[in-house]
Amino acid sequence: MKHSRLAFFDGVSPVSDTHLRTLPESMLLIRYGKTAFTKGGVRGEFEFTEADADAVIQEFVSRGRDLVIDFEHQSLSSGKAPAAGWIGELRKSAEGLCAKVKYWTREAEKYLLNGEYRYFSPTLYFSRSGKNVSAIHSVALTNHPAMHGIPALAADDLDSAAHDASDEPQQPHYNERKNTAMNEILEKLGLLALADADPLEQQKAVLERIDALNADAKKLATFLQLNELESLDAAEEKLLLLAAHEADEAVRTAFADGKLTEKMRSWAHDFARNDLAAFRTWSDAAPRIVPDNKDTDEAPLPENGADTAFTPEEAKIASLLGLTEPQRKAIRKMKGTCR
Repeated sequence: MKHSRLAFFDGVSPVSDTHLRTLPESMLLIRYGKTAFTKGGVRGEFEFTEADADAVIQEFVSRGRDLVIDFEHQSLSSGKAPAAGWIGELRKSAEGLCAKVKYWTREAEKYLLNGEYRYFSPTLYFSRSGKNVSAIHSVALTNHPAMHGIPALAADDLDSAAHDASDEPQQPHYNERKNTAMNEILEKLGLLALADADPLEQQKAVLERIDALNADAKKLATFLQLNELESLDAAEEKLLLLAAHEADEAVRTAFADGKLTEKMRSWAHDFARNDLAAFRTWSDAAPRIVPDNKDTDEAPLPENGADTAFTPEEAKIASLLGLTEPQRKAIRKMKGTCR
């Protein structure tokens, strides 16, 4: 399993501050919900869910060995790290993730019963996205509380940390700010899906994206120069003008084809400028609603003389109205009668 960094957060004190102290047999390592902490002078917060607890328990079981309780997180160093005790089981409760202590060493028993150590602190692994607790490296006895509002203890602030020799291969350590900065870079470059990836994979993807952006920038500069444009804003303005011109031409064509009436002009311009492709599709499929006099035969002259024939203007109107020959004859008769 890959983990991004080590972080240290507090747990509830295993020892009651009374004259009759007893050795704790279990401890609530992480509560469900949001937990506030201060680390390296920086305040932070993380959220722990039942799903996170399941993941931590599964990782613990997969290792097939007890979880060490050390002094002051000495397991994170390369030096000697004597155990203070061992955790043999992790389980969920209504409050959060609990640990069952298998046994304490004599030295730890003395410290605990004398009140010389009163707090414990689990060392947590987070996913590379920093959003989920994925495993527990160890639990330490320490007297450096960092949690807010509850009697708990936190590890000393460490700028770097390493696995103990018996652990899985060493992973890079990232503090909160560095991990957040990388996630911000990945998000800006559209690579947030790589938040949990190996750092080398992240670096390679970031460099490739930067190279691609630089190549696009060179192409853009060449395009602007060839088109005598000073900037992207000028190019955008020109493109808008061209688009408006194409829309107006499409509307004129629709008028010429008899697909539009004058009352539809404003609607047609808005439609074409908003979505030219859709307007063209509509125009191609729309029926002709304005008759075309090219498809209409000119009316023959009446038999009773030219004085009752249509004038050129009247003939055009009759054609636009789509009058049949019997209708035209009736109008010519009426015209002759009126005279």
